[in-house]
Amino acid sequence: MPHWPYTVERPDAGSDAVVVTRWRADGPAKALVDPSAAHTVPGIVDVEPGPDHPY
Repeated sequence: MPHWPYTVERPDAGSDAVVVTRWRADGPAKALVDPSAAHTVPGIVDVEPGPDHPY
């Protein structure tokens, strides 16, 4: 569960991806995280391995 200065939202209703926004002093920094190819985006989001089930 994210907490300030981060927000997470779905880019559209049919996607499993999420847009992570890190609110910084110089403005928002965004990264799209797709579960099929999830990776860390330095300075925005750290992605860790999760459960093996698809939900």
